[in-house]
Amino acid sequence: MGQPWEPQRRQAAGAQVALLLVLALALALGGVGGAVVRSPVLCLAGLALAVALTHALLLLLFLCVASRRRHASRRATLTAKVRVAVKSCAYLALSCLFFHAVTVLFGAPVIHLARETFVFSILLTTFTALPCLCILGPNLSAWLRVFTRSGAVSVWEQGLCVGTTCTLMGAWLGALPIPLDWDRPWQAWPITCSMGAVCGYALGLLLSLLRLARNGPAVGHKKKPL
Repeated sequence: MGQPWEPQRRQAAGAQVALLLVLALALALGGVGGAVVRSPVLCLAGLALAVALTHALLLLLFLCVASRRRHASRRATLTAKVRVAVKSCAYLALSCLFFHAVTVLFGAPVIHLARETFVFSILLTTFTALPCLCILGPNLSAWLRVFTRSGAVSVWEQGLCVGTTCTLMGAWLGALPIPLDWDRPWQAWPITCSMGAVCGYALGLLLSLLRLARNGPAVGHKKKPL
């Protein structure tokens, strides 16, 4: 019989379930079979916005819970909060530019369909960089620690590794049908790569939930979202 779930594990599971529900609802409302093909930019931007708002709401919720447990003298000042917010926005902007540049290097159109490429970059940023900012904050050394040999040391960071890896692998595998001469509307850029990223992101959430449900080895360092 597994050990009782600790608060951190329950919070992580709740966040992943909420993200899965929002993702499924956004895909259902968008009509994956038609809207993505007819208007990929609008549909993918709406999907990214829905996931981003969910991350923001979860972050606010966990911040409110954490603030009740802290002493007043330890609360961050307004200046520090503004500094973190500005740095986070800079990280998001740089992440979008990074993914855009990498996508172009992998063969995406430079000028033609540039808007579609940028929306795809926003989608990848929402699935990868935004969760990192919510959990690790704009701390590059923490990002490097989690995604290098040092590895993740909490259930939140383990979820980050799984989710980011699955998202990027899904986006890469989604490019495989593009060069095939089937002449299908859904083969247009960046539909298959975006759907691959969405499926990879959902798979990452499911795998993280599965790991939590199996109640894997306890983690020594308990880190809460910033």
